[in-house]
Parts: sequence; C-alpha cells; structure tokens
Amino acid sequence: MMRSSLLVIAAVIAVVQLLSGSESLFTAQAEVVDLTQENFYDLVTVNEAGVDWLIMFYAPWCEYSQKLAPNLDDAARMMEFENIRVGKVNVAANKKLGTKFDITGFPTVKMYHLGATYTFKGRRSPEEMVEFARGGYQIHTPESVRADMGLIGDVLH
Repeated sequence: MMRSSLLVIAAVIAVVQLLSGSESLFTAQAEVVDLTQENFYDLVTVNEAGVDWLIMFYAPWCEYSQKLAPNLDDAARMMEFENIRVGKVNVAANKKLGTKFDITGFPTVKMYHLGATYTFKGRRSPEEMVEFARGGYQIHTPESVRADMGLIGDVLH
C-alpha cells in the first residue's frame, strides 16, 4: 500500500514537471556520448553545467578498445544520476582530439575536470573506472591539454 502511494506521488510529480516544462530533479545520463571534433568544445570544454567527463579515446580496429567498450557502458549506467558524463572519442576519425590529449595508445581513459585531464591507470573494470571518476583521479597530477593550434597547426597535423 505504502509503495503504491509513493509510486502515485512520483508519477504526479513527473507529470507536473513535464507539463510545466521543467526538467526532472535527476536527469539520467546513462548513454556513452560519441564525442567528435565538432561537438567536443560545446559538450566538454565550455561545460557551463560543471559536468565532469570520463572519456575513452579509442580506435575502432583495436581489440582492447572493443573489449573495454561494454565496461564503459556499465560505468555510464552506474553513474546515471551523477554529475559525471561518459564519452568516447574515435581517434582514427578525430585525430586533432588525439593530438590535443596526447593519446599514444588505445584505449586511453581520461577524466576531464575543470579544464584538466587525469589518465586512468587502474584495472579496466566498471567499478574501478567509476571510483576514479567519482574522485579517485584527484590523487593524480593534472595533465596539461594542448591548446588548439589554429590553421597552421591544422596544416602541420
């Protein structure tokens, strides 16, 4: 009886929010976002909402990247209602981002927090990636991110 009353209350709140146009108190973010050179700046760098990002840099042909992908999906689901988004960058298709973040091997997982990055070096289990994203990265030294080099840099790379 108590459970059904709570479900009815939750449903009423959801309908009121939907009709009023306001967003839910919790926004589910369980999907892994495909990040590209076109959307990275707007989604990750500008980051007006103050969202942290756990990002896997990968190559589609890399067997290790393919094996890590389901764990990244699980990590995204585990952090669904947190202020942490999970993304992936196909470096073969987005070479500038690979250069910008000094990606030299695949897969590479990095935490992006307030303009700094931290490379994940733990076991590649969903639980360890989540622990890293929830604050475990703070014991590491932040890495510098290469600035965009403009037209001349585009020609050279």
